[in-house]
Amino acid sequence: MSITPYSLFTAVLWSSAFILLLYFFRKNTRLLALTGVTPLLFLILGTALRCLFPIEFLHFTNVVGLEGLVAGLFRALRAPLGQLPLQVWEVLLLVWAAGSLGLAARTGFGAWKFHKKLRSYEPLEDSRIEHLAQQAARELDVPAPLLIQTLRADTPVIAGLLRPVILLPCYHYTDEEYRYVFLHELCHWKNHDMWVKLFVEVFCILFWWNPLVYLLKKDLTRALELKCDGAVLKHAGAQAALDYQEVLVKTLVSSHKQKNKGFSSYRVTELVSSQKEDILQRVELILQARQRHRKVAPLALAGIMALLLVCSYSVVVQPAYYPSMEEITEGQYTPVTTWNSWLARESDGDYILYCKGEEPIPVSDKTAGIMLDQGFPLRQ
Repeated sequence: MSITPYSLFTAVLWSSAFILLLYFFRKNTRLLALTGVTPLLFLILGTALRCLFPIEFLHFTNVVGLEGLVAGLFRALRAPLGQLPLQVWEVLLLVWAAGSLGLAARTGFGAWKFHKKLRSYEPLEDSRIEHLAQQAARELDVPAPLLIQTLRADTPVIAGLLRPVILLPCYHYTDEEYRYVFLHELCHWKNHDMWVKLFVEVFCILFWWNPLVYLLKKDLTRALELKCDGAVLKHAGAQAALDYQEVLVKTLVSSHKQKNKGFSSYRVTELVSSQKEDILQRVELILQARQRHRKVAPLALAGIMALLLVCSYSVVVQPAYYPSMEEITEGQYTPVTTWNSWLARESDGDYILYCKGEEPIPVSDKTAGIMLDQGFPLRQ
């Protein structure tokens, strides 16, 4: 296994393609009704793994040489930067690291301010609402949440990595509506959705320069909402689904009337977003919940996505290079063939390439493996 600039470039291409696939999949309500949210979450996980592990595997990964734009891009990256003793790629690497460190510092400071603000709120003292929250917590077998009511909350949100804290807006719900609100928010906590969102936030900090990672973050938030909707209504009847739908619509309408600043999305998970089309999709999926029978479809689609992830490691993109006739005729390039070259393995396990008329050169294990597969002799 090895990591090279080419494997990193290939990983970015594949993960970007996965993000676009995720976007079109999530927007397709009919497909979601058939398969559920599980394949979406598999695709999100695969996207993160592909980018975080840009690995080339010996005897499995094949090199695909491309000309034109790709070759020109890598030539530009290896070019010297004016009079500085640096190449362009080295400067971009420094900018990448500086950007990630800056975003990490800003995110950490924002989290500290948020939790400081959270500690300044007084807990809600309403025995009726507290009892409803405790009932929902017992139903899901999770700790009873700390309840806070604040004007800053547009919609019910849950926060807290170690203990659930639910922030409630200052508008009224009935007892049944509060039950759905608490079940939904506590489902997020039971599923560790705040940890998942934190992981994706770190992913976005690492790859801040790729605009598609922010699309991934939005789609993750929407997928988690759909998952909790399904969990709340898993054993509910048709009337309960309609009642739950009314809670979502009521919350959306009331939140628009509030017009507050709300909270940062990666530290909390909201009951509804401000996007009307997201609510419409959730409502449509809720109405179809009693009609779909998902068994084979989600497993088949998840299997296809897993296979696609494995296949993405079978290729690595790099610039194609063809020596010019001048290089060949002037002796700058010596063809390496099975007739004039062979490999030798040193006592320390390293491979050395010998070519008649040329100085021996060390080669990597991966290159040696490829050459041995192509018939180059191995001499001790």
